[in-house]
Amino acid sequence: MVLIAFSVDYLLPLLLRLSKERLTSKQKLILNILRQNTYKRPVTQIVAILAKELDCSLSAIWLNLNQLKRIQLVQYSSQNDKGKPVKLTPIGTWLARNMKPCGLKTQEERK
Repeated sequence: MVLIAFSVDYLLPLLLRLSKERLTSKQKLILNILRQNTYKRPVTQIVAILAKELDCSLSAIWLNLNQLKRIQLVQYSSQNDKGKPVKLTPIGTWLARNMKPCGLKTQEERK
């Protein structure tokens, strides 16, 4: 087994660059909205809020939230623990704080 060590000073900027490059504009905006608003609501309610806020379909929000959950940037309930509120993981919070969404605008920003 080979042990490889990297410093946090190396990994955090790398993670930020990867996220800026690989996350979609909608995913970046979702992270930013979740960071700014502490909804304390289950995922089905958050999906409806985000769909209205971003003016897109429920299925698009579900797709993006599921992808963000798979890469552990957001947490929310599953079949086994229904009702758990949606929240950013610690790394999701850090990324949302350090990464500006581009392209898409919320309904409020479009006014």
